[in-house]
Amino acid sequence: MNKIFVSLSIVVCLFCISCNDTIKQVEIQFGVIEDINYKNNYLDGKLQSVDVEWITSEYNRGNVVNKDIKNVNNKYHYSSSEEYKISSNELGDDKHYIEYHSPLSLEQYTLTSNGDTIDYYNREYIEYIGEKRLSSLRKKSTLNSVAFDLFVNDNYKEYYTHNDMGQVSKKRHYNYDDKSWTSTYFFYDIPYSEVCKSDLDSPRTIINYITNIHGDTTVITKYENGEMFSINKEYIDNNKKVCSYYDGIGDFLFEEVSYTKNDTTYMVLNTPMFEQNNKFNVDSTYIINENIVREVQISEGDKTTITNEYDSKGNILKKRSVIEFSDV
Repeated sequence: MNKIFVSLSIVVCLFCISCNDTIKQVEIQFGVIEDINYKNNYLDGKLQSVDVEWITSEYNRGNVVNKDIKNVNNKYHYSSSEEYKISSNELGDDKHYIEYHSPLSLEQYTLTSNGDTIDYYNREYIEYIGEKRLSSLRKKSTLNSVAFDLFVNDNYKEYYTHNDMGQVSKKRHYNYDDKSWTSTYFFYDIPYSEVCKSDLDSPRTIINYITNIHGDTTVITKYENGEMFSINKEYIDNNKKVCSYYDGIGDFLFEEVSYTKNDTTYMVLNTPMFEQNNKFNVDSTYIINENIVREVQISEGDKTTITNEYDSKGNILKKRSVIEFSDV
């Protein structure tokens, strides 16, 4: 397995540098710079509206050849201290986007100007030992797009049940297109041979998670219908939790490094460089207190850097995306 791994020390060093960065003016030769500025308006500590300025600049040999500016307004409407609605004009005059939030649910609608539903998405939760546990999911779309219909099935609903430990034990999936039900069962530290003796729905998929501890390393192996699907290795290195993920044949997928310092949680998601057509690719994400502060994606012919800034309440203030293309 010929992989190039980025060392933990380098990853953490880069993360610390990125944490001190702010969004600065940059110049590129070929590519696109997208700046999104958010003006968050509060009343009594609650968001009332967000004014968004969306600036997209295209560059050719260092010169701006096209510039587009779009303004968006998101309004917040509170029905109680925990329930609110967000309405947005982001999609233009002919479409409306609305979100409904409550402690146990999220609904999203995309509507035409006359009120017809284009997209609908709903998540509902149940309380379990003080935590939100996913109970059901429904996503319904009426978009008529070849690419949309070809690659994504967005016409479905799902129901989840949980075991006494709060883990998902069963998922029921309903496909609106062919009106069919399928079941996925989840078992923890129970061999597939034992699971097969159970009386289960059909058609079905069986997922097994088997945990083994080797010294200071915990290895969780996922099986799908008896075949190895993925491997997750967890260990502590200098007070940092390291999770390494592999596919079913043992090839490295990505690494997750997290640690806490001065009541602040840091996390790095790192896909190591790998060789493709004699070129190296890398994809890294840097997170502070669950907020993504920086993303770097490098592949053959282009590099994308995304930098985010947040206000004291954790809401985003600025987002800059820089896409640089090779000189052609």
